[in-house]
Amino acid sequence: MTVLYGHGDWVWEVAWSPDGRRLATSSRDRTIRIWDTDSDSDPTVLHGHDGGVPGVAWSPDGRRLATGSTDRTVRIWDAESGTEIIMVGAHAKGVESVSWSPDGTRVASASRDGTCRVWDATISIKDLVTNAHRRVSRDMTAEERRNLMLPPTG
Repeated sequence: MTVLYGHGDWVWEVAWSPDGRRLATSSRDRTIRIWDTDSDSDPTVLHGHDGGVPGVAWSPDGRRLATGSTDRTVRIWDAESGTEIIMVGAHAKGVESVSWSPDGTRVASASRDGTCRVWDATISIKDLVTNAHRRVSRDMTAEERRNLMLPPTG
């Protein structure tokens, strides 16, 4: 058994990279750590959130991470360098969960404000869907993700 130490407060979320070689952890200590599970090297530590980070998700290609925070922001990071690529003040209340679209072009976020939003994660941040769901979901189900990715009608 391996135990990973480093966070200064409880760990909220853990996510394997698509290739299974790295593990991302997010914490109440406002950081995200990327662990190389094949080595004993120190993790890459991502700093930038002003609140705890309950949500972390890998992009399908494993090159980026999306994070959601109690500071009401969604951030996208380069998983290799640890550089923040995009930050958006996403919600009126804390973000609880984030999820990538299967093609890696969009990120969905669920918030305590009762909304889920879908963001363009390619070139610029564009709010595609607001108030898609009126309930907060700690973890969106596959069915909710499919429904959320459909364009609005009318």
